[in-house]
Amino acid sequence: MKNFCGVDVGLTDTKYAYKKDGKIICTREKPDGNYEFGYTGVKAPDGFSEFNCVVAGAKELTGLSNFLLLSMGTGTAFLRVKNDKYTHLGGTGVGGGTIKGLYSLFAENSDNADVKEIAKISKSGSACNTDLKIGDISEDLGSLLSKDITVTNLSKLSKETSKEDFAAGIINLTAEVLMMMAVFARRDDETIVCIGGLSQLDRIRETASVLGAMHKISFIFPENASFAGAIGCLIEIENLRRLSS
Repeated sequence: MKNFCGVDVGLTDTKYAYKKDGKIICTREKPDGNYEFGYTGVKAPDGFSEFNCVVAGAKELTGLSNFLLLSMGTGTAFLRVKNDKYTHLGGTGVGGGTIKGLYSLFAENSDNADVKEIAKISKSGSACNTDLKIGDISEDLGSLLSKDITVTNLSKLSKETSKEDFAAGIINLTAEVLMMMAVFARRDDETIVCIGGLSQLDRIRETASVLGAMHKISFIFPENASFAGAIGCLIEIENLRRLSS
């Protein structure tokens, strides 16, 4: 039996998905062995459709057929999945590239800092020191909104802002923008499935948890969510070869 490997060539890194003993293996290292490779991603223009692959990968990871897909990488795309069809709703340039770009302007010697490193730095900071919260402007909230809800992102920035607080603030900005866009895009009782590199960040997941509870909706972050494109590419090349044999 021929061995296949799906490769997602993104702007930030390259991800691989292949099967071993019937189990899908996800890695950022090119696997050894005799594989036929299939390609997808923004740097693989002649490969499989990126949207086809992320949808197929999300279905494989969740077992769901109907959901709103939030694909968060360097930028972000929104897709509505209905059984065997999907609709690209649109997207935003806000994503991992936003975090990296803003941080590089603020912090010295940060040109090579990646999103994971910035996320680690942010753990020592707080977005409360960069963002205006409802609790900052009103003590009499009643039961309307939590005092921790953001009124304005980054409005507290100053020359004294630490790089840790700034990192926390820009990640919080990205998280709140993307999660609220997903809330607005959701229809009926859709589950929101989050994939892509940003889905691994704690702040993204924390924001989804808060907004999910507030709006009574479900956000799902499947295991290996950042490999959805590579997994879907593996599925696509397996299906193509099956049909052509």
